[in-house]
Amino acid sequence: MVCTDRSAAAQQTPQQIRWFSMFGEEEKTSSQKKENITVPEHKRKKKRTHDEWMSSLPVKEEHHEIKHPVCEICSAEMVESGDEKAYDELFFPLLDYVNREYHILPEEDYFGQGMIDPQDAAEVAHFLWERTWIIDDYLERSDLPEEHMEILKSWKGCITGRFIIERHLKKGSVFISIDDNSVFLVNGIVSSWEEMLRNTPMPTLLDATLLPFKNAIISDGLVSVMPIIFGPNSKADFKEIYMDAKRNGEIKARI
Repeated sequence: MVCTDRSAAAQQTPQQIRWFSMFGEEEKTSSQKKENITVPEHKRKKKRTHDEWMSSLPVKEEHHEIKHPVCEICSAEMVESGDEKAYDELFFPLLDYVNREYHILPEEDYFGQGMIDPQDAAEVAHFLWERTWIIDDYLERSDLPEEHMEILKSWKGCITGRFIIERHLKKGSVFISIDDNSVFLVNGIVSSWEEMLRNTPMPTLLDATLLPFKNAIISDGLVSVMPIIFGPNSKADFKEIYMDAKRNGEIKARI
């Protein structure tokens, strides 16, 4: 590289020398003034729990009345009923006992898991109604109020079979036993049979188990409706059976 006098002079200017000198002094000064700096520990704010978070939200309570609730399965109108709750508190613990003792379903705690398949419940119930003496065993191991024990004892007189529902009345529906033409007045617990079978032509054939419950006859709720349509002659025969029972005062409202 060729260096001229002018370029050499430019490289040796006092200003440039002073700049280099200044940088050197600053570096020297800064190195002399180094200090240890302590940064305080960062403390993360504790996260709120779900309950704490929810408690801080404004709450407004609103009540909406459902005037005509209907069953999603059968479209029958649903009404509040203390009898329904009382029945469930008696029936399902009994089925649970039967299932645990006799291992009908694979899961022992099946009836304590919430959702119950009607077919599974019907399988256990069918086993029970053929062996009603199991109710005595259950009562010996149970600590139930006397009123509940009396209801369960009365279920030993259940009637299982095939029935014709001939008509619906205000006080219940007319069930005619296929076995002996006995006529029963059967009630629903939540909804009437007319509401539950509103789209089913009368008369209709079904399998059911009739139970005494307080001062009425109900079913165990696990009925099976047969898809059969009866002709005029059969309808006339069923009507005659009902009318004879009515004239003779033989319609059974209790078991």
